[in-house]
Amino acid sequence: AALDRVGLGAAADRRIEVYSKGMRQALKLARAICHGPRVLLLDEPLNGLDPQARAEATELFREFAGHQGACVLVSSHILHELEAVADRVVFMDGGYVVTAGAVGALREEVPAAAPSGRVSIRCDRPGHVAARLFALDAATEVRLHEDGEGLVASARDADAFFAALGELVCRDGVRIDGVKQTGESVADVYDDLIVGGDR
Repeated sequence: AALDRVGLGAAADRRIEVYSKGMRQALKLARAICHGPRVLLLDEPLNGLDPQARAEATELFREFAGHQGACVLVSSHILHELEAVADRVVFMDGGYVVTAGAVGALREEVPAAAPSGRVSIRCDRPGHVAARLFALDAATEVRLHEDGEGLVASARDADAFFAALGELVCRDGVRIDGVKQTGESVADVYDDLIVGGDR
């Protein structure tokens, strides 16, 4: 049942040595849930999973926490993925808890002078996009996502920024998978409270 729940039912009779990295990650999750635990402690559980498997795993975590009433504790450095999973977050730096709580409540701890006007972009060539945004003077700051599949950019002029982004798509052939304005995401709060404090 646990193998079916993580999408490995059809591969149950295959040797683990022929499993892909994503399948092995799913197998670990199946082992973790097969006895119906009250607490799931997971370290980087989405690592190695393709987008569909990540969505299914996220739904599984929510099912455990919601319908089954279990506590799901996830440790990860992929902050935008945590936001899709977690109700509460705990930020640690150097082995110490910096702050904890719901993202909205944590946002209140960010200084008023924290950077604003951020845009999160999921794309196929984030390094190229970052360089071009700077070359076009469309961004004041750019930070690549931890998974290498996107970036967060700060801009003073939204119109100029999106015009430059459109130029990257039309002239450079950049594939954009998603664009959203940010400000209260897990990554933003972490950036302002911890990374920003080191600048």
